[in-house]
Amino acid sequence: GTPADSIVFRSASATPTSTDWIGIALEAPVSSSFEHCVFMHAENALSLLEAEVDVTKCSFRNCGTGLYLRGVTSNVTSCSFAAGTFTAIYLQGPTCKPLIRECNITVGDFSAAAAPYNVFCISYSNAPNVYVDARYNWWGSSDESEISQTIFDETFSGGHVNVDFEEWYSEPGVESRSWGAIRAMFID
Repeated sequence: GTPADSIVFRSASATPTSTDWIGIALEAPVSSSFEHCVFMHAENALSLLEAEVDVTKCSFRNCGTGLYLRGVTSNVTSCSFAAGTFTAIYLQGPTCKPLIRECNITVGDFSAAAAPYNVFCISYSNAPNVYVDARYNWWGSSDESEISQTIFDETFSGGHVNVDFEEWYSEPGVESRSWGAIRAMFID
């Protein structure tokens, strides 16, 4: 898509729910990208199964899971994951190490006992220590303890994956200008 004309993947139902359709799945070997797309009402909106696909400037709303990633090192950049999505980014290890940057990831509910997760990691137990770089994102809060409650990694599971979310944005980032490969993200 383009900034003026996004590609929209959504339910055809007059009263859509967060799991009306299964979603899009790409399996290896695939070389592709998604840019300026909107995903709504899918069980797993976009699944990348060992398929190296970059996801840029996409929006995920009212989905079961926004991004389901297994065994990828893809870049997830300048995307938004909004409320109504239960898990923003689901990572299945042990080789899944995406770079997650400049995203607004705000599906976690800091007050709920069983909160939706911004990032959920699974199947990293037999891997050497894995580092997922998720710095420079807005997590829906600027409180470190609140942010960490919405990330299911070794802190919760005792596994071998660490999602580094430090150096987070203190408020949502907004893309103001784009000149091809050059982007300017500003925080007002």
